[in-house]
Formats: sequence, C-alpha cells, structure tokens
Amino acid sequence: MTHRKPTRVLIVDDSPTVRMLLEHVLGADPAIQVAGCAADGAEALRMALALRPDVITMDLNMPRMDGVAATAEIMRECPTPIVIVSGAAVPGEVSASFGAIEAGALVVAQRPAAVGHPDHPAQAAALVRM
Repeated sequence: MTHRKPTRVLIVDDSPTVRMLLEHVLGADPAIQVAGCAADGAEALRMALALRPDVITMDLNMPRMDGVAATAEIMRECPTPIVIVSGAAVPGEVSASFGAIEAGALVVAQRPAAVGHPDHPAQAAALVRM
C-alpha cells in the first residue's frame, strides 16, 4: 500500500481568527498539512517562494498587498493553485473575486462558519474537498 504525501497548504488571511479557523478545518484532514500561515499578500509571496506549497488559500482584502495582487505575483513568480476563501458576497468582494480568477486563482470558496455554527460541518467539508 502506498501512502500519498499530504497536500501542503499555505493559509493567507489578515485575520488571526480566520487563520486559526482555516488551520483547524484544513489541519483536521489527514490528507492535508498546513505548511504555514501568512497575514498579507507580501508575506504570502515570500512564503510561497520559500515553502513551495501545493495549494494556497487566499483572502481578498488585506493590508500592504491584497489577494488579487498577491495572486498575480505568485502566479508570475511561482505558479501555485490558489483557492480564494471569501467570507462575504457583497458587490466589492464579488468583483475582487473575479479579479483574482483573472489573475490566476482556480476557484472562490466560502469561508466556513465558526465552529459550533450549524453550517460549519458542511462548509468545512466543502472547503476541504476543494
């Protein structure tokens, strides 16, 4: 029986609470290893170059370098599959999501609700599948 190496994920979000939530959700799956966490797009670019993760989860609205700019830079410097993890369906967020897809992100996923919320299990499972 061959064991596949876990998928290494870099989590990018400016909110420490969201980073912890995503680390909890993704880290609970044995097929996923959280390779690191970044608090903004500039840190994400540095970490992507250093860690070479298999997948990156990317927030859109962050200080210094937002998710759209970070996605474009990462795709230019070290192309990596990027999943935009968004918490809102407000018009500005939807527009930024399209910008991130144009910059090279693969898909936009909804951020799971907090642990304890009735929608959390289904939303967490959907993100892990992505």
